[in-house]
Amino acid sequence: MPKAVKKLLSPGEIKRKLADPSDDYAMYGFLGRTTQYAVPKFLQGIFAFSGQGFGKPISISETLSYRVPSRKRAQLIYFRAGNSSENLIDALVLRNGEIMRRFPLGANSVCHIPLAVVEDLLAEMLIELKIAAPEGAIGTLIVDIGFLEL
Repeated sequence: MPKAVKKLLSPGEIKRKLADPSDDYAMYGFLGRTTQYAVPKFLQGIFAFSGQGFGKPISISETLSYRVPSRKRAQLIYFRAGNSSENLIDALVLRNGEIMRRFPLGANSVCHIPLAVVEDLLAEMLIELKIAAPEGAIGTLIVDIGFLEL
């Protein structure tokens, strides 16, 4: 009677068998997935502010920040905001502390901007929204920012 031959697994096959099935990174490698599932993420809310001057952007809430998860990337898809103050304000989207985009908002106005130029935001990047307004300007900012997490 012939002996049974044991098949040896390659290191890649062992890795795939032991990997979490939901972990695309282990299965396909970073950004090399066979399929990508886009997950929408939002920064939203209504926030009161008091301007400190256009040269001193301020953070109006800790909830207006987003960190791209490891092994993922994201894209800023749209920006919607309303400004209740009597002054022009500047909404700044910062990427790791550096200005990525500026959205000027007129006095008592709203804007909706679907972004035509979409950049990849890589893993672990911190995205924040700050505003700059004339010193002493007070008002409310209503904001809705949409990302796709890939």
